[in-house]
Order: sequence, then C-alpha cells, then structure tokens
Amino acid sequence: MSKTAARRTLTEEVQERVSALMERNEAGTLTPDEVAELDEITVLDQLFTLVRARRISPAPDHAHDGSDAGCEMITSRRL
Repeated sequence: MSKTAARRTLTEEVQERVSALMERNEAGTLTPDEVAELDEITVLDQLFTLVRARRISPAPDHAHDGSDAGCEMITSRRL
C-alpha cells in the first residue's frame, strides 16, 4: 500500500453521511441502497484502519516490504 493510502481517513462529509445513515439504521428506515452504502463505507473505514495499523506495527513474522501481499479485507456486514 502506498503512504497516501495509509493516511486516508473518511472525510468530514462522509462522516456526516455515516452519522445520518446510522441514525436511520437505528430507526429501521434505511433503504436497501442505503444499507449497501453504509456497508461499503464501513468496509473502507476498516481497510484504512488495518492499513494504518499494519504500517505502525507490522506482524513479526512478515517484514513490511511495501507490497499489498497478505492484505485482507474484512467484508462482513454489521447491520
């Protein structure tokens, strides 16, 4: 992953959208498209978090070589 990808976070605009979607989720009023949108944003946020964590503390048995080898994305739904 590039250094740019490791620094990525959700923008303020996206964070506000997530808050709105979460409120609607709690109220049970999300449309199927909004459920998918929230899931996709959650996956991206998880990916950014994993990349940052990996850059800070690489696994002891895997030297960080700057490649994407071994990166996994968690895609489970949490809604």
